[in-house]
Amino acid sequence: MDAKGAEIIQLAQAQMRLPAHLRTEHWYNDWQHAVFIITFDHLMQALQRDRTAVAERLIDKLTVYLFVHFLCEEEGMAFSLQHGALAADKMRHHQGLHLRFLDYWHDAIQRPFKTGDLGGRRLALKIQDFYDKVLAHIDDEDQTTYGNKTSRSVGVGLDEIAHIAQSGLPLSPNSAGAMAIVGACSDRSFSLLRSKTLPIKAIEPLRPLLLTPPGFGAEDSVRSRVLRACCGRSTSFLRLAA
Repeated sequence: MDAKGAEIIQLAQAQMRLPAHLRTEHWYNDWQHAVFIITFDHLMQALQRDRTAVAERLIDKLTVYLFVHFLCEEEGMAFSLQHGALAADKMRHHQGLHLRFLDYWHDAIQRPFKTGDLGGRRLALKIQDFYDKVLAHIDDEDQTTYGNKTSRSVGVGLDEIAHIAQSGLPLSPNSAGAMAIVGACSDRSFSLLRSKTLPIKAIEPLRPLLLTPPGFGAEDSVRSRVLRACCGRSTSFLRLAA
């Protein structure tokens, strides 16, 4: 089996970790949700074994994951909004929740852990609470935005998935440009990352992007921050989808 075939099997196995009631049938988002669950499991094991260095690496990975995943979701939502398949108020509400998640992660977990003010059992409890909130968000918000609790057609979902595939966005914390997404969105979260703990590809530059134009979604969101950061780049780097 070639490397591509092995990768496809690995991704499929990851998706199988996602509980059935949380599967949205959005391929990229379901896979990313499964990655979150797997990384959380590894982090909790590291904390139970008092492996602080491993825990820091996984907290950095989850920090990058959150920005990358929220951006992918928001780009997909913007594409559907542009094509009349999603209500604007639904998207803005969803984007606002993403920012609240990022604020909570930074204030309650990332910063106090990095400064040495949070560790051990208290850290594990905070991370478990965050994990529970994310799973509830998938069931309550993701499913009603683009998942199985919507009435949108299969074709709309496939068009959105195809757009994400062509967008050039980093799709995981291991992808080229992943760390740059954090830097474009949050100086404070970016400043706490240790590049040595992240995969080599994650610290590589962003690749050229093909994104939905500005104006679809909230004025302040993960997606809008990335678009503003990219606006000064050349047209060969950032292209806007028609």
